[in-house]
This record gives sequence, structure tokens and C-alpha cells, in this order.
Amino acid sequence: MSFDPDTYEIIELPSSVSYKLPGGTGTLIFNTTQNTDHAMVFLKFDFTEAIYNSNLYPYLKEYFNRIVEIQKNSLIVLKKK
Repeated sequence: MSFDPDTYEIIELPSSVSYKLPGGTGTLIFNTTQNTDHAMVFLKFDFTEAIYNSNLYPYLKEYFNRIVEIQKNSLIVLKKK
């Protein structure tokens, strides 16, 4: 996301998040960084298994809930100078 640093300033960025499924069978990384004239938002999630055992379903549910929460609730707050 680019913005005019003469017009706006970043007040708040979302917190970074990292989450792993048991046994390293999946990872979720969300990171934000700020520079003078832009903010970078990075979201990566991956799976190491094609098929998951049913005992991992509660963890998968939480994993997907976190992805949706990040996508819905990650706001970058700008303030006009």
C-alpha cells in the first residue's frame, strides 16, 4: 500500500502473527512493515500434507479461523497531516 507521506502518516499497523499446526503440518505467517512512503502486508499460509487425520480437525478449524480473522480485522490506520 503506497500513500503520500506529505499528506498522510501511519498511526497504527496490525500486529504480526505466526501459527503452526501440530507436527509442523502447516504454517501461517502474517507480517506488516512500514517504510517512509508505504506499508507492506505479508500473509502466507501453507500445508505440508494433502490429507489430514481427523484428530487434527480442531487445529485446522482454529488455523482457518485465524486466517479469516486476519483478513477481516487487519486495519492500517492513517492520519491526514
